[in-house]
Amino acid sequence: IDCPNHGVSAALNEEALQQAPKLFGCHKYAEVIHRFPSAGPRLTPIQRLVGLGHSLGGVAITILQNLEPTFRFSSVILVEPMLSPSVEAVEPLRRMLIKHAYRRRDSWPSRECAFQDLKSRKRTERWDSRVLDLYIKFGLRDHSGTSHLQVHRGAVSLACSREEEVTMYSEPNGATKPVQDLDKICSRVPVSIIFGGENDYIPREVQDALVDPASGRRFSRIIRIGGAGHLVPQYAPDQLGKHIFNILSSAPSMSRL
Repeated sequence: IDCPNHGVSAALNEEALQQAPKLFGCHKYAEVIHRFPSAGPRLTPIQRLVGLGHSLGGVAITILQNLEPTFRFSSVILVEPMLSPSVEAVEPLRRMLIKHAYRRRDSWPSRECAFQDLKSRKRTERWDSRVLDLYIKFGLRDHSGTSHLQVHRGAVSLACSREEEVTMYSEPNGATKPVQDLDKICSRVPVSIIFGGENDYIPREVQDALVDPASGRRFSRIIRIGGAGHLVPQYAPDQLGKHIFNILSSAPSMSRL
């Protein structure tokens, strides 16, 4: 489910996102996801609802588990979740992400120019080619200023603006408060957690503290994917997909209970 300030949703919600207060963080994202099952037909007993989220999406999926009315999830899969038991341990990362978001290039003369630029950048050159193609298609939008003479026709910009990305990182306790939600769900739902083997964003000590048995949190699987860092879906989508498939395949079928 698109975060409302990402992808195609960002263009649809452009006016709403400009309204104060600009506090669209992970809790708001979780509330948006919550509206989806709330608005539709109730799941039948044989249907399985699995929560799957990466990075801040993993934070939102974690928060979602305790929003009222609660929905019964058969399992939760967190991929490199931006979660930390300690504020101090991730505060330098939060500041770095905000700084980089403000400095990020956010417009290109065309999608082809964007593709060539991103393909050559250190941050994105390791992305799987299929992922980069999808990012060019869905992670960019037609530039909102193309009606002005100074903006090249066909120009594109980031679908999630720099300002909206910063908003997602601006909650000082955004990575720590949802750990309380994780504490609750680990005792009632099978939770699998997948990390990249390279700690290029989230420090290893943060991840170790998150899965420490002494914390009382229990995980059905703890997996590390070698050759990938925080951006596991971008670096190693096939490996990630296989692990997710194995997790889902090993879960008991509710129709047989």
